[in-house]
Amino acid sequence: ENIQFPVENNGLYTTGDGGSDRSSNNESSHLKEYFNQVDKSVQELWGEHKMPLVIVGDAKNIGYYKEVCDRPDNIIATVSNATNLEDGSAQHIVDSVQEAVEEYRTSLHHAALGEIDKARGANMLQTDLQEVYRSAFQGAGETLYVRRGYIQSAKIDEKAQTLSLASDASAEGVTDDAIGEIIEHVIHNGGEAVFMPQDIMG
Repeated sequence: ENIQFPVENNGLYTTGDGGSDRSSNNESSHLKEYFNQVDKSVQELWGEHKMPLVIVGDAKNIGYYKEVCDRPDNIIATVSNATNLEDGSAQHIVDSVQEAVEEYRTSLHHAALGEIDKARGANMLQTDLQEVYRSAFQGAGETLYVRRGYIQSAKIDEKAQTLSLASDASAEGVTDDAIGEIIEHVIHNGGEAVFMPQDIMG
């Protein structure tokens, strides 16, 4: 609320011999204090939006920020090889983090596959759409894994808690996107929907 963006670093002053230990300790503590202020604003924004963070900068500054930030677990990736940050556009920065974000997504997908295998091993995995619908409706499903782009038309009877597949999406009483309805039930009941790439989830 009280700090303008971009946050200016007006408190970093060093005196005397730039190579002395005292000077570099001073610089280090000034930078940490500066990044601590930045982090207060980051956490304020995070509290509203709960978004994952990607930190872009040189390796030294990234290190200082990670040392002082309140929620290091929110940092999904760091990028220290982006160029022209001083006068780079927002799009330039977005482009420079894509590779790191994709690596993070891939790690999430592999972790999800591990969870699916674990649930299968514990006999807690449902793949039959009717059973998945019933569990979602009753709030029994903790996580729903959905193949991206998967749409299925079906006739849903909420009273009987049944879902029967339909080939004609325009027929009377048919919902053209039953998967969307299942997702809504899962999220409404406090569960989570995880979208998986088509090539991973056949």
